[in-house]
Amino acid sequence: MKKKLALLAFVCTASIWARTDKTFLTVKPHSMNLVHEMLISQRVIEDLNEDQKGFVFQTTPFYQASVNDKDLARYFLLNNKDTLAFATQTNNINADVDPRHFDLSSSYQGSISLRPTQKVVGNRVDYYYNFGYKVKGLFAGISPTIVHIENSPKLFEEIDSRAGFETILTAFSGGDLSSSWAENFQYGKINGKQSDTEIEGVDLKIGWRALKTDNLKLAINGVFTIPTGHEATSKYLFEPVSGLNKHFGLGVGVHGDLRIAENSHDDTNWYLVGAANYKYIFQDKEVRTLELKNKRWGRYLKMRKQNPRSTTNVLASAYPGVNALTREVKVTPGSHFEGLAALQYKAKGWGFNVGYNGWLKENESLKLRKSFSEPGIFGIVSSNATAGMPAETASVAVSSLTTIKEFQPADGQFIQQHDVDFNGSSAAGSHKLFAMLNFESEGKVEFFGSLAASYEIAQKNNSLEQWSAWGSLGIAF
Repeated sequence: MKKKLALLAFVCTASIWARTDKTFLTVKPHSMNLVHEMLISQRVIEDLNEDQKGFVFQTTPFYQASVNDKDLARYFLLNNKDTLAFATQTNNINADVDPRHFDLSSSYQGSISLRPTQKVVGNRVDYYYNFGYKVKGLFAGISPTIVHIENSPKLFEEIDSRAGFETILTAFSGGDLSSSWAENFQYGKINGKQSDTEIEGVDLKIGWRALKTDNLKLAINGVFTIPTGHEATSKYLFEPVSGLNKHFGLGVGVHGDLRIAENSHDDTNWYLVGAANYKYIFQDKEVRTLELKNKRWGRYLKMRKQNPRSTTNVLASAYPGVNALTREVKVTPGSHFEGLAALQYKAKGWGFNVGYNGWLKENESLKLRKSFSEPGIFGIVSSNATAGMPAETASVAVSSLTTIKEFQPADGQFIQQHDVDFNGSSAAGSHKLFAMLNFESEGKVEFFGSLAASYEIAQKNNSLEQWSAWGSLGIAF
């Protein structure tokens, strides 16, 4: 546990180098948002303090949209670029990708660029019940979060020259390739907007009000997360999957308020509000596209399958490398940490808050569920790779599969399991600044609510930089 917490702390001061050539982006779970929880957490501490039954309910609709589209493009493309040049080495020695790996002719010259964006509309519901009449200070809660996620990779193609009407959009959309190919692109596709609506997960909480004085209040809780969404399929690059990816989670949290100034004459108060959550996300299965070691964008290389009746030749038909390298894996997301610190001003039922909300996660761990030789053993069609992707040769002999710059399979001409990179989504973090206006009433039945906005800064290009707006309405009785 100490090693994992140290790793999370290290993320804040890790190297600033951007991530590139990645196949999957793990976003911050929408249910992990201490800012959305802040007001109801205060109500739980302050209102459910008697040895009697009590209820607190809050609904929080929210909207958020990412803004770091060029950074996300560099994350998914290669060589830290947001635009890639497609051409053979003969036509352009500085090209990034040989077009023949995408069923294009050698005369094709052009470029593609990505501008990925995400928009989310959602609603979080929190419900707490007081068990203080049985055990002093004890409470329990349930918090489901429903989201509608819309991801758009925004693929743009610019063509300088080509044969006929050929376009790289055919391959990336999963369209029909020529007869020399055994399959179309089934995974890693880039084809317009993709959306999904789901209940991301349900948090079950049990907590205890550990301390309550006139100036200081403190509560601790444990949480068990039940995932209700779906796992990643990798059919599309930047697919709309919630941050939990159908994994269970278990965590602990703490929330506290400290009054630092009081003016009884005009009923104004200043508070410091703090909270922290730690959650461990457990292993579960997903379908992920893997990458070749030391071969950027190797997943999109044109491949051929070994002839099952011979160890010295390959089948004639070509296969998209992304199909061969997309496998069922066991994914362990591991540790997530979230912290909040805010300054709160209250006056006659109204309040204003400004604060910081930070999030960190560790590196994912990936393991294959089945042998790498299933559904077959593949090799790469190539002769050299002075550009970012190797040029294709006419020969399909096994000998043509070995001469790839920066990548030499250790056990012969065909790709082995140890030639594959099993590094999942890397450690990531974000820093959110927020402002909130809130109100609260007094009486046997209390109403409270808020209007708020935030801007979240990505630690690197492997998380979303985004703005968000939300409101909340609650009742305590």
